[in-house]
Amino acid sequence: MLLRGDTHLLVIALISLAMLAYAALTGDRLLAIIGSALFAQRMIFTGFSTTTTQHVIGTANDDTMPPLKVLQNTTRLTALTLLWAGLALLIAYPIVGLRWQHGWQYGVGALALAAGFAAYARQLYAAANNTDAANVVEVSRKLSIGFAASIAATAVWMFTSGILSTVKNDWLANDVFLATGATIFALSVLSVVRARAP
Repeated sequence: MLLRGDTHLLVIALISLAMLAYAALTGDRLLAIIGSALFAQRMIFTGFSTTTTQHVIGTANDDTMPPLKVLQNTTRLTALTLLWAGLALLIAYPIVGLRWQHGWQYGVGALALAAGFAAYARQLYAAANNTDAANVVEVSRKLSIGFAASIAATAVWMFTSGILSTVKNDWLANDVFLATGATIFALSVLSVVRARAP
């Protein structure tokens, strides 16, 4: 269910993980930035392309994707983003051996969040047959607003606290956090804007 045939996204995710692994091995900070940005760019592009208009012949809204479908797509992509983040942190820290005591903790945390979003995505797919789908959409949109606001506040804190200029080995984690945050923020905004009732 999570990949749904997006081969390009899978290839970019694997390439970016390889770049981050090599960056962790060699200490190449620029490569870590590029690898993280590469994934974020592709995922945001996928988010836009999978929530755009959908031509459905014979319907009143021939060019509008149903709000529930938008939320299904953005939730699925959020789960994939968190899966990527968890794998990136676990590969860079415990596996490759870049030393930072919290690397594995954040990696496992991201995987747990990915599992939670995957379960929620399954519920949204099941809600397609639910007579209360409109209520499900509205609740999901409100959750997306809260999520986007939380991410924006965290990003402001990261930029103003000086944490990004760290000399510790959490430099790679910061790149992963920023890429993940930017991606999920974009997906949350798409959920709010494009899942409005017609």
